[in-house]
Amino acid sequence: MSIGENYRSHEDIVAYARGIGYPSQLSAHFKNTAVHPLSAVSLPSFGFPANLPYWPELKQMVSTSPAVMTLLHDDDLSSQGNEVEAMLVASLVWSLRETLSAELDGQKPGVTHAPPTSKQFWANSVGIVTPHRAQRALVVRELRKLWQGEAALIDEAVDTVEKFQGGERHVIIVSFGVADADVIAGEEAFLMQLQRTNVAISQAMAKCIVIMPTTLAGHVPQDKQALLTAHAIKDYVDDFCNHEQPISIQLPNGTTRGGKLRFRV
Repeated sequence: MSIGENYRSHEDIVAYARGIGYPSQLSAHFKNTAVHPLSAVSLPSFGFPANLPYWPELKQMVSTSPAVMTLLHDDDLSSQGNEVEAMLVASLVWSLRETLSAELDGQKPGVTHAPPTSKQFWANSVGIVTPHRAQRALVVRELRKLWQGEAALIDEAVDTVEKFQGGERHVIIVSFGVADADVIAGEEAFLMQLQRTNVAISQAMAKCIVIMPTTLAGHVPQDKQALLTAHAIKDYVDDFCNHEQPISIQLPNGTTRGGKLRFRV
């Protein structure tokens, strides 16, 4: 085993780590680590939960590639707890649960692909990381609505960055939540701290999806120290995810919310 090799993650996730200061010789041993879809995401008219937001690009977000993605949504009101973003996370998790195999491609030869058990899904397949306990509580609430008998497993799969360290998953979802400009300004050093961002993203084996309001993505820190460390998340959203497409999110109340899907090509 080489100290310059990462045995956990897809090459794009390792490449991001190199870009924020990890050794330049660091490389992915299993470069093509990927999720394995068994089926397609259901349409709203054919099985997708009516109480969850839907956007057609969900199919793309749970596919084999890309490995790194950002979902930006238009919101300038929410503070530490963002109900709509918690519902977006639930839509994504439901889609992952519906479609993915319990096993990854690209790491072990001859794997048998089958849907995950409840324990496999929450312990291995998906993890949700968020900076605030308020956002964690909202995400947990939405997930418990979908899987009422799996509360304990859900609780273990959703946590703040500080408590999630070491908890690798096939797919990591990072939910920032905060949208209000004044709250962002007051918490910029906390939200954009380099090590916190790196820990969250580096837990992903096959796919990392960052979800945040466009107001947070566009924020330029005024604090000097925050500005120095903000490049970790700024680089991920603006540069590393180097392709953008507009999306329209259908909310359960019948309204739509604009957004952008950014990903690496």
